[in-house]
Amino acid sequence: MEVILKFQYVIVIKSLVLILFGCQTSKKEIFELPEVRKNYIQKIEFKEAEFDIDTKSYHLYFSAEDYVYTISWRKKDSLIAESYRKGRVIEIFTYEQNKLSSKTKSRRGEFNPFYKEDIADNAEQTEDSIFYYLKNK
Repeated sequence: MEVILKFQYVIVIKSLVLILFGCQTSKKEIFELPEVRKNYIQKIEFKEAEFDIDTKSYHLYFSAEDYVYTISWRKKDSLIAESYRKGRVIEIFTYEQNKLSSKTKSRRGEFNPFYKEDIADNAEQTEDSIFYYLKNK
């Protein structure tokens, strides 16, 4: 009888763990970067970007009182990433072949992001992607 009760507790605990895990994995983070980008989309010009000799890439920075928005290119028509840093939180959208490939959130000084969302190769470029706006520019 005791064995059956212990077994039932194990099943209940495992079920709760699975439910909690499912809730955590289905939870989507809210990114502020797309909204911030709207403030600067008309000001984005490759010719204004600074070349970083160490990373061999170009960067364009936009600073406000409490945040920094950055865009990075490998070469003129090859966007690498855009980032948004406010306080200790950093949001980074990376691009491959001029398509949004991932969205991450991390804390300053930490190596791994606390949230990462990979975008499928064949996914439509939504308002999360800078190319959604640049194609109309």
